[in-house]
Formats: sequence, C-alpha cells, structure tokens
Amino acid sequence: MLHNQHQRGLIIDRCWLIYDLITEKFQPPHEFHIEFPYLVELALSSGYFQVFVEISRRGYFLHIHEE
Repeated sequence: MLHNQHQRGLIIDRCWLIYDLITEKFQPPHEFHIEFPYLVELALSSGYFQVFVEISRRGYFLHIHEE
C-alpha cells in the first residue's frame, strides 16, 4: 500500500509540474484550468496522463501523453 501511495504522490507532483509549465509559458483557455483537476484524477486512476491544450489563438495545440 505504501508503494501505491508513493506512486500516487509522484503522479500528482508530475501533473502539477506540467500544469505550472503550461500556465507559465502559455495562456491556455479558461476551460483548461477548470478541466485540469479532472485530468489529474484520470491519471491517478489509469496510470497515464494525457492533455491536449490550445496554446495559441492561431490554432496551435500542445499534446502531452505520459505513462
């Protein structure tokens, strides 16, 4: 059980590191901030993290997938 809790902590830390990097370098749409906690919950239950976010009004997107 301790190992599982440790892995959950690592996943949470990694997700929020990605969030900080995205919001520091880009101005994602408001929906990104609302949906991100849900993506973290999915990562905790599935073991992988995936985000697809618009980073420019010109139609540029950033896609991150980690397992």
